[in-house]
Amino acid sequence: MKHVSIAYFGSPDFSAHLLSYIVSGELPVTVSFVVTQPDKPIGRKHILTPSPVKLMAKQYNIPVFESLDSPDLHRLLYEVDFAIVFAYGFKVLIKKELLRAPKIHFGTTGFGFVNVHPSLLPKYRGSSPITFPLMLGEEKTGVSLFVMDEKMDHGPIISQTTVELGSQETRIDLQNRLTEVAKQLISDLCSTCANKGKGALPLTEQNHDKATHAHYLMRDHGFVPLSTITQAMQGKALQHRDLPKTIQVYLDKYAETDPICRIYATKMINEPARTLYDFYRGISPWPGLWTIINKNGKKRLKITRAELQQNRFVINEVQLEGKKSVDFNTFIRAYNFTWL
Repeated sequence: MKHVSIAYFGSPDFSAHLLSYIVSGELPVTVSFVVTQPDKPIGRKHILTPSPVKLMAKQYNIPVFESLDSPDLHRLLYEVDFAIVFAYGFKVLIKKELLRAPKIHFGTTGFGFVNVHPSLLPKYRGSSPITFPLMLGEEKTGVSLFVMDEKMDHGPIISQTTVELGSQETRIDLQNRLTEVAKQLISDLCSTCANKGKGALPLTEQNHDKATHAHYLMRDHGFVPLSTITQAMQGKALQHRDLPKTIQVYLDKYAETDPICRIYATKMINEPARTLYDFYRGISPWPGLWTIINKNGKKRLKITRAELQQNRFVINEVQLEGKKSVDFNTFIRAYNFTWL
């Protein structure tokens, strides 16, 4: 079996995990080079830190690029069979000339970039596809391989696998599980390309009318009003206005096209604790579920650990702005705090 040569685009730790699998020797693949985000300042001391994908590439002595504008990158793209992208973190859509550069063009697209997207496209396009199905209480999600085109997560699908969601599953749990699914899809893709070439890959056009968007998350997207947390902990029904803005915007935008919106409307009335817990497990650890309390002035309080016990939302650990995480009961005693 011949080997195919690829370029790999990725940045975070779960993308590094997939890269490690690809270069482990089990697949008929040679990774010619890696493209990742530039080193970033991390932590309170702003220490310049390379991405996990860069560290993994260095471990295997794979050349690394940190800019899409590099002339050497453009030249080398013409020498690989195709490119694989998994959580690279594009700030702008990749240009058509780069999409066309690899030797293999999939189907009739004229493009040679394959994206690993952890959702069942066309649902949850965008940068947070793992978060949204969890915080909306979906029962299933999945992984899609698709051919990249000039629009975000828009190209035809190569393959897709559905995954059932656990009721207690966190974003980190799901992230790791979907990466394992991605391994198999990439294995099948590389083996097919090595054996039979691009002609053996029928493509399926996405149903663009069913598309939804899972936008990039910032700190403010984790905010939940204190009154909403109190109501959920007391088992009181939630109204649309009580919900985190992130969910309100999604429900308003896709009420007519996404069935989960109708299911959610029932759940927030009948299962308020479940509604809040789903938001917590989807948005943690970052930006995390947080609220504002009034203790010596208004301060941010982040719920760092919580669980669902017999349909009750139970807070185990919190972090007050500027402080370390502590047991919730310790926090209550220290600050004489009354939640309910």
